[in-house]
Amino acid sequence: MLLLALLLGISGTGNAQEFEVTPEVTATPQTFDVGNELTIAALRSMEIEGSEILLEQALEDGENYSRYIASYTSEGNKIYGLLTIPFGDVPDGGFKAVVFNHGYIPPSLYVTTERYVDYVDALARAGLVVFKIDMRGHGNSEGEAAGSFFSPNYMIDAISALKSLQT
Repeated sequence: MLLLALLLGISGTGNAQEFEVTPEVTATPQTFDVGNELTIAALRSMEIEGSEILLEQALEDGENYSRYIASYTSEGNKIYGLLTIPFGDVPDGGFKAVVFNHGYIPPSLYVTTERYVDYVDALARAGLVVFKIDMRGHGNSEGEAAGSFFSPNYMIDAISALKSLQT
């Protein structure tokens, strides 16, 4: 209390004002009206389908792989992405593959062939197929960019990309 009085410029003599100090501050938890649709169980119960992957545009090759702008369909939306495919024969059982999901980039600033280039290159040089998808509403991908906090849409797009690679 003396420190508080000194900080407030109140001396021990004269007319000191009394202050009530509240020992605890309680926060009211914030709740969000989010339903079951964001759970893993809900995603597992959905019929998420893959589609044919279309090679839309050939890009400059990497060190040991081809690069393309490719597309597939997710929930009726045409989703674009950067697809890398290793040179050479397809091994028995197919190539190992990665669906690469980008982090938050404002949809109006997103460009398919920018950002994460070094990560995609490293994975592709290691012999993996890499499909760095443009989430819906980003780049040229159709659909609304609803975000990932209150919508399962981005996860559905990623699962659909994986299933598309498996076809």
